[in-house]
Amino acid sequence: KTRADLVVYCNADLMAEEKAHVRRQALVTHGVDFEMFVGASRVAAPEDVAAIAGPRIGFIGGIDAHTFDPVLFVETAKRMPLVSFVMVGGCSLLEGWCDLPNVHFLGRKPYDDVAGYMAAMDALIMPWNDSDWIRACNPIKLKEYLAVGRPVVTRDFPALAPYRDLVRMASTPDAFAAAIEAALTEPHDADNARRRVAGESWDGKARMVSDALASLTSVEQKALAPAA
Repeated sequence: KTRADLVVYCNADLMAEEKAHVRRQALVTHGVDFEMFVGASRVAAPEDVAAIAGPRIGFIGGIDAHTFDPVLFVETAKRMPLVSFVMVGGCSLLEGWCDLPNVHFLGRKPYDDVAGYMAAMDALIMPWNDSDWIRACNPIKLKEYLAVGRPVVTRDFPALAPYRDLVRMASTPDAFAAAIEAALTEPHDADNARRRVAGESWDGKARMVSDALASLTSVEQKALAPAA
């Protein structure tokens, strides 16, 4: 990257950290298939979710040690035995890490079905761990969660900065459980959350990259132009 003419980042803090080590930078955060996730609320819940008693709290994504905090999740779920926790995604944690009766593992799902699973939840969670990976991440699921219109509870992380007013944040099991309870009982402004991510389309992100490359080409052309 020190030899590259342009380095593209999806995390503002990582970009700032490396500013002195690269020639040029561009920030392009992840996008969202907005219409697909908004529209998911208008269709029936997938059969395997519909069979699970509510209220349903969902996590959709990889359940992996470098991102997911199993202790935070398990201890939170223990505190809420009357709530169903629905886990959609692959898991690389050791077998048996969670055997609570109110936690349901549905495995991986095709991307085209993901929005429907999110919409079938009463609230959505991101029980991240506190790691360098999370501090440098820009999770796609944040904007998907907001677009689908469900309340969100998450551990705080740097890329959350533009959206902290739209979600509930907690970092301990007691606080996480309390935040989920609030998400289930207090009003949620789904329209406001959707408005905030409506312009974050993948087409828009592609245009940002295209503009950055065009600007780079323009700079090089000027450098090579003969003096007047």
